[in-house]
Amino acid sequence: MAKTLLILVGFATWERKDLLQQAFALRGLLVQCLRDNGLKEEETTTAVNGSMPRSAIWDQWLQRESSRRTKLVAFCYINVHSVAYNIHPLLWSSELHLRLPCCTPDWQAASATQWLALQREGKEDQMLFQQALSILLQGTTRVESVHPIPSPIGNYILLHALLQRIHVVRELSFPATSPAKISATELYTIS
Repeated sequence: MAKTLLILVGFATWERKDLLQQAFALRGLLVQCLRDNGLKEEETTTAVNGSMPRSAIWDQWLQRESSRRTKLVAFCYINVHSVAYNIHPLLWSSELHLRLPCCTPDWQAASATQWLALQREGKEDQMLFQQALSILLQGTTRVESVHPIPSPIGNYILLHALLQRIHVVRELSFPATSPAKISATELYTIS
């Protein structure tokens, strides 16, 4: 349902101007659907002693990863909506407690066999979104603090979280009656 709503919001937003108000209504429905489905990382169940067929393990992983990516890409799209139409965000980055998406080769695996060949002993899962965002906001320059390195889509999602923060801080820092500049303290906070 979330995937369908995301497509409908996109179509209603950019294809026909007469559907724009419906896009805003669908956006609210999309956010509610995401919240109902859960914005926290799902618990994983692993096969005990290989009792589960490889294809079933891959199918489980694929469903979890697809769900995670749908939720995170929807966050990005809702964020684009907020910036493009200068409206408040309906889904805050602080609500997302998911892992960043997996690396590109894992996602592009065409079969269970190919996917399993990419899995190795000791391979780390991607960082949790909140953990990676926190490191970025601390301004640390140590590359080893972000491990493993996020995938390209993971970086895109983190970029949207930073854009949301800048948008909100900017909005809160301007008085309603006259133009003003962001204070040095606020600029330091978001940079």
